[in-house]
Amino acid sequence: MTDHSPTLQSSSPSRPRKLTIAIDGPAGSGKSSVAQRVAQILGYLYLDSGAMYRALALKALQSNGLALSSTKELEELAADTTIELKPTPSISSPRA
Repeated sequence: MTDHSPTLQSSSPSRPRKLTIAIDGPAGSGKSSVAQRVAQILGYLYLDSGAMYRALALKALQSNGLALSSTKELEELAADTTIELKPTPSISSPRA
């Protein structure tokens, strides 16, 4: 199997640097679906940053007394929050 991952030359010739790919677009346009498929094809880790933002927003809403308009309080909440990233099982194509 050949690795088709795009790479950039790094300062270490024995260790090429992988690209970070970001996909932007309006809500509901299929960014996550495209990103998951691209990551699968390239053998990259798919990071759902939107889910991370939603998790932090939920924690903020559940924190009694937190001023949602306070940048300082939200920054402190984010700094004190641990988000654990776990790989999800690869979804294979349906068989005919």
